[in-house]
Formats: sequence, C-alpha cells, structure tokens
Amino acid sequence: MHNSGYKHSDIRKNPELQEWFCAKCGAASDHTLKEDAIVELSALECSLHGATSKRLIEKERDLREYHLSKLRDSTKKR
Repeated sequence: MHNSGYKHSDIRKNPELQEWFCAKCGAASDHTLKEDAIVELSALECSLHGATSKRLIEKERDLREYHLSKLRDSTKKR
C-alpha cells in the first residue's frame, strides 16, 4: 500500500517477523497497528544507504521465503 503523504511511502507488513517495514528504505517497526508503525517510522528519514539497503534485501528475502513456504504447504495439502 502506498501512502504518498508519509515520509515512508510504501509501508508493508512482514507476517513472518510480525513487523511493519518501509519497502523503500527497510526501516521497521514492531508495532501491531499500522497507524502506530507509521508514527514511529515518521521519526526516521526514508533514505536508502549501505546498512539500510542490506536490511531491505534481507527483509525481501525473508518475505519471499515465507511466501514460498506457504505456497509449498498449500500444494502439499492437495
């Protein structure tokens, strides 16, 4: 979901880690509610730099692995 009025314009839920994160810079919040996560993330700048880009790559990998495992589980049940 894109929230163009926020510093972090692409905040997504990582169900495996139970956190909200910015898909652009990788900043993360462990708040349950997205609105609370937005408040926390708004205190941080949204910029892609070395350490942050590594976190983003790790988060994308984790999400991909999570979704692949769900897909494998659903095909096993058939």
